[in-house]
Amino acid sequence: MFEPLRVSANVMLVLGAWMILGSPAGAKGVGVANGFAFLVLNGVFVAVHGITNPVTGNLRVPMVVLVVGSLVALWFHVRAASDSESV
Repeated sequence: MFEPLRVSANVMLVLGAWMILGSPAGAKGVGVANGFAFLVLNGVFVAVHGITNPVTGNLRVPMVVLVVGSLVALWFHVRAASDSESV
């Protein structure tokens, strides 16, 4: 099923990572802004559709794991960009 909120959140994350590559000096600001937008859009998705999957009745554990994993990957990307700028 196409989920526009989740797709938009993922696009924000990818755009943020791409922007960091173009401007490592602003990596922290871009990373925080895009990470926040990613969390907000996923939070709106959960607020609208619920924390449980209506088809299975299970908690959206895979979604939570993927959101946390994506934020951790963004954090590593920001750190790598910041470290490469100081060299």
